[in-house]
Amino acid sequence: MSGPPPEPAETGPPASHRVDPYLRPMGRILLGGVLLSVGILLIGVIDLFVRGPGAVNVGPVSYSARGWIGALGAGEPEAIFLLGLVVLVLTPLTRVLFSVAMFIEERDRPFIAMTLFVLSLLAVGALVGLKL
Repeated sequence: MSGPPPEPAETGPPASHRVDPYLRPMGRILLGGVLLSVGILLIGVIDLFVRGPGAVNVGPVSYSARGWIGALGAGEPEAIFLLGLVVLVLTPLTRVLFSVAMFIEERDRPFIAMTLFVLSLLAVGALVGLKL
């Protein structure tokens, strides 16, 4: 008789079910940004229905930063919609910033360089977009 089977050396989930400790925060960043954006856009839709269709400027809307903040304070639906879209656009940017911090913490130089390159492309794109 050989006796009872040996106990497994390791407890917990198998390696295929383990989650990278950075994966959950990244998922939360993306999900939180999308949910926040959707919530802001819904507020804009509700505000539009309360004010009626005549409350929206049908033509192109152009705000300076100060004008946009003032329009938000006045509760203008266009400004609320724009805020929702800005939050949606900033969500992946936040994820890239989190990735830079994560790679710096892990001292992973090639990924730090690649992520900073992606961040620089996003910054150039934003600057070009602001000039147009």
